[in-house]
Amino acid sequence: MNAKRATKTGKSINITPNDILPERIASIDVMRGIAVLAMVFALAIPPGILSDWMYFAQTPPPAHIHEPGLTGITWVDLILPFFLFSLGIAIPFDLERRKNAKHPFWTQILRILRRTFLIGIVALMFRAINPMLLTASTPIHTSVIGLLGFIALTAVLIRPLPTWNKRFVLSFKITGWIGIGLILGLIRYPDGSGFSFSRANIFLVILMNAYFWSALLSLVSQKKRFLRLGLLGILLAMRLAHPFTDWIQAIWNWTPLPGLYQFEFSQFLFIVIPGTLIGDLFLNRERMNWEMDPFRIHRFHDRILVIGLLSLILIPAVLIGLKYRWVIETTMFAVAILVIAMYVFKRADTAIESFVRQIFIWGAYWLIIGLICEPYEGGIRREDATLSYFLITGSLAHFLLIASIIFTDIFNKHHLFEPIRDNGRNSILAYLGLGYLVLPVLNITGLLPLIIKITPGPWLGTLRAIIYTFLVAVVVRFFTRRNYFLRI
Repeated sequence: MNAKRATKTGKSINITPNDILPERIASIDVMRGIAVLAMVFALAIPPGILSDWMYFAQTPPPAHIHEPGLTGITWVDLILPFFLFSLGIAIPFDLERRKNAKHPFWTQILRILRRTFLIGIVALMFRAINPMLLTASTPIHTSVIGLLGFIALTAVLIRPLPTWNKRFVLSFKITGWIGIGLILGLIRYPDGSGFSFSRANIFLVILMNAYFWSALLSLVSQKKRFLRLGLLGILLAMRLAHPFTDWIQAIWNWTPLPGLYQFEFSQFLFIVIPGTLIGDLFLNRERMNWEMDPFRIHRFHDRILVIGLLSLILIPAVLIGLKYRWVIETTMFAVAILVIAMYVFKRADTAIESFVRQIFIWGAYWLIIGLICEPYEGGIRREDATLSYFLITGSLAHFLLIASIIFTDIFNKHHLFEPIRDNGRNSILAYLGLGYLVLPVLNITGLLPLIIKITPGPWLGTLRAIIYTFLVAVVVRFFTRRNYFLRI
């Protein structure tokens, strides 16, 4: 349904659902871009010299040795959940496109298996082509291996342009697969060892397991969101029972491919499945009444701005409170923010606010449960992950999404977030871009040792990480603007 919006000149213009939420929704890409660039920055941060806020909470500086007794989370611990949540949002879109294209059930199963396999290959290559960390003393041949591996992955994953010759595309992909096979088969590490499944990148392994189960469950439960919630209940029961029940423990620890699969990784469905529920809400947006009265537009903007700010406040408030173990105070503060937000929503009189309110209610629901569970298992942790870790970080992802919707889709400020959005649209390239494109090129050209030399110490080291992240963002934006996408 079309509606009208007042302009500064007093005239009105037509707006449609796609003006607020276009076919490729900017807010989802922006959220994914924030997560992937934060990941790049975290990878580039110099180890051991900064505040413990700059590293995973359970592996603090300077030694970065796992300390299981530590509780709390930092911003670094939010990166993976935010990315997984955005993955969950995207799954219903992919399934809906296949359904509308009349793809039979079995071809969708094959697609899920194919994508799972590709994520596994990237996980293996991510470590295989990085036999040592890139430092000022990294040999040039290591950087060359990294670049060759990046080129091989690009050949396999790149989305062909319509103008490309089909034979060229086929030859390019075959060459890429040959390159991947040679690298995985011939690579040798300083200790003399070669290929091993145990060397797979843990982030991508988690992503692979989470994608497989969430896509499969979403496929069999399309339009049946409560079935997905019911399956989460079964997973919760298995999580609680596996230390005490032999047959459940056997399933929990079963790993046919050590390093690549373990049922325990299914816990991340506590983040991804709620993301699929939000993806369903986005799919239903076109059936909503998006009409906005021009005389109410100012009041609408005031209310929605308050919601955006409250959503952003919740994220650092929960992080700081749980890091310093102010659990009761954090819970009381969070509840107060939620109550204020619901009061603001009570005045909502537009369909857009109703849409945002549904996301907010889901986020509030998971946050309250997570805070109630926080003392269970000794307090929130990412390492030896607690139930509260999945619930709380997943809930905070809801609030980041709400802020992204408000400041990009609703206020229509896409241009302010375009570099971040472009990295979100091309997230695989962004994730690979630091270690296997930007740093190898800097090392081969001799710039890497110079950059490291002139940026010693904690503050300049942080500046170096910012520079690396900026370079990755620029490179990814360059390729994205030319429609060169890496797709799994």
